[in-house]
Amino acid sequence: MRCRELILASIAFALISLVGAYSANMQAFWLGLDSPPAVLELRSARDSLPSRSGTVHFLVLEGVRDGRGSRSDARGRILAYSRDHTELPWGARFEARLKSEPELLIEAGEFQEIEILADTIRMSPFQRRRASMREELTRRIVRLGPEAGELLSALLIGRRSRLLIYLSSRFRSIGCAHLLALSGMHLAVLLGLVGGFLRLFFPRPVARVLPLLLLPGYLLLVGPAASLLRAGVMYGILRLRPQGRVTPALVSLLQVYVLLLVLNPALLADYGFIFSFAALGGLCVFSPPLLRLYLGAGLPPWIAAGLSASCGAYIGALPAALLIFGETNPIGMIAALFLTPLIWCTLSLGAIALLLPGMPILAAGSRILFFLLYRSLDSVSRWFTLFAPLSLSEAWAYAVLGGTALLFLLRILYASRQPGRLSDAGKSEFKSRGPSAVRESRTDSQEAFRPEFPNRC
Repeated sequence: MRCRELILASIAFALISLVGAYSANMQAFWLGLDSPPAVLELRSARDSLPSRSGTVHFLVLEGVRDGRGSRSDARGRILAYSRDHTELPWGARFEARLKSEPELLIEAGEFQEIEILADTIRMSPFQRRRASMREELTRRIVRLGPEAGELLSALLIGRRSRLLIYLSSRFRSIGCAHLLALSGMHLAVLLGLVGGFLRLFFPRPVARVLPLLLLPGYLLLVGPAASLLRAGVMYGILRLRPQGRVTPALVSLLQVYVLLLVLNPALLADYGFIFSFAALGGLCVFSPPLLRLYLGAGLPPWIAAGLSASCGAYIGALPAALLIFGETNPIGMIAALFLTPLIWCTLSLGAIALLLPGMPILAAGSRILFFLLYRSLDSVSRWFTLFAPLSLSEAWAYAVLGGTALLFLLRILYASRQPGRLSDAGKSEFKSRGPSAVRESRTDSQEAFRPEFPNRC
């Protein structure tokens, strides 16, 4: 990677971040009403999420009306919750009342309690079809067991249920919430299974392109998750690039970051977007030197690769976790080594079981298998919750942000000056310490979604 490319990419990174930050800080407001608004006209920006006391909604404000019927245009994004269990699909339009005293301005990021007017919910034919497909897939998945089925619904189609709330809270407390959220890791597993299946029936060039045709349909089915959009765009760029051309993972990540922010600057206010790019940036920047450090300490290659990936992602996402949540749990780096293989097994076997015909023997065996996998995840997460999270003040959080940014800069400058040493050292370590443990011939999907391998940065 040339220094000129890094400088240009960094400048574009900074400029688009400033534009995105300005556009994403959208406070919900309205003008033109003589009296306080009685009804809000809203659109669901993504699928609602269940909570312990109700349902969380991610909404876009489109208009307001007062008690006398006067209407005014409005704009902004609202993070709201309702005490009922009404789950709104992505794109649904409806009307609601604010439970609190309405004001001219609603601060961005503040929760607003609303009362949904159920008879005003409107969905397009596409949204109804999407909702029915998700319902049908959920019914088929839940046949594998109540608890494991709810977990698979979250891993395969991004549908959360109240049965999963307690498991999700434990994963969040140990710093492993990303394992349950749809991301590039999940997409890589699913596309790897689809690609392997297609190669049984089609030539390799055809099987290489077909998953790209199925990807938009899957993204529409699961909804506009920022981490999935990032992974899907990176996968598309990787598949469409000329054969033999290699682009460093960090440059590809910056290109996708710029592209997504140009298309939708409001993504910069999305926590999923922030954590996805921060964690993947940490993988690109910090995992290769950590990998060489662990291999030099004598760790087996498969442990060194997993630990370097966990630590790199944790360091990259650490400032965001401290600034947004005010706490972090370093035990998550170790917990991920145990939980990630269980998530991979659950996801892979769940996708296969979903495609198999419903034979009674297979169904009974699948229920037992997924019950054991779920209980293993539950037990491991319970054990790691014994380690309390670390809380830091806002001043210390900004200090960590500055330190991490400095490490990013130093690492990028080092990479621009010694690209050959960076890419070759890691490969020689793998070859000398265990070629069977980490295969040198990796698929393109692994390279796109797991850039911790040193020859990609």
